[in-house]
Amino acid sequence: MLALAEEGKPRPKNGKRMQAEGTALPSAALEAHQTVATFIDLLRTHQTDALRQAMSTTLMRIGLRDFIIEIAAPLCHEVGEAWARGEIQVFEEHLFTEQIAHLLRNTISTIPAPPESAAVPRVLLTTFPEEPHGLGLLMAEALLALQGSVCISLGVQTPIGELAMAAKAQRIDIVALSFSAYCAGRSVISGLQLLRDSLPPHVEIWAGGTSPVLARTSIADVHVFQTLAGIAQAVERWRLHRQANHLGPAGA
Repeated sequence: MLALAEEGKPRPKNGKRMQAEGTALPSAALEAHQTVATFIDLLRTHQTDALRQAMSTTLMRIGLRDFIIEIAAPLCHEVGEAWARGEIQVFEEHLFTEQIAHLLRNTISTIPAPPESAAVPRVLLTTFPEEPHGLGLLMAEALLALQGSVCISLGVQTPIGELAMAAKAQRIDIVALSFSAYCAGRSVISGLQLLRDSLPPHVEIWAGGTSPVLARTSIADVHVFQTLAGIAQAVERWRLHRQANHLGPAGA
């Protein structure tokens, strides 16, 4: 879903977190920001093995949910900002992307699958053809899996015309999409409308990311997410709606 990988707030160019004038960061938030800065320094100084080990250790220490929301999302944002400022090279950004993607995929694979009889959503995750960025999608998949969702990822850049067929074939309840800031606004809106028109009414569309146009999206039955933290509540809303309407098993 979500190029929400970039949801962290910008930090100074040296990667060190500066507190706002006259304010103090809570200790937990300060620790998270310092951890992000440390990871950036490891990337810039080409300490590949140390970065891999540090990210893995942090994930094990604080858990997958907090790692994604407090560390990974701001870290992805900061790496993107550093690349845009010319402070890291393309190969360094690619190296980081591969490392954190590998870590997340391995962790997702250890999450137990829900029982077949469970009232959990079947979620199809992908991006539109113009969107090559997939880290936000991967983080959304991890958070959805933690909520017991059945996640089916198509990776990035799936043709819109294929999504309705995939949703039908996989008995999908939710199509989750990710849009980075680099996605053209017009194609985002037209693509979402085309997809909405091609899906059955009961199949929800969840869209998130840093594309500015999402904040202005008003397409009926397209749910827009501003942060990754909203996923857990959205899954619970889906469950309650299904129970309230006495609907059958997910994907039916």
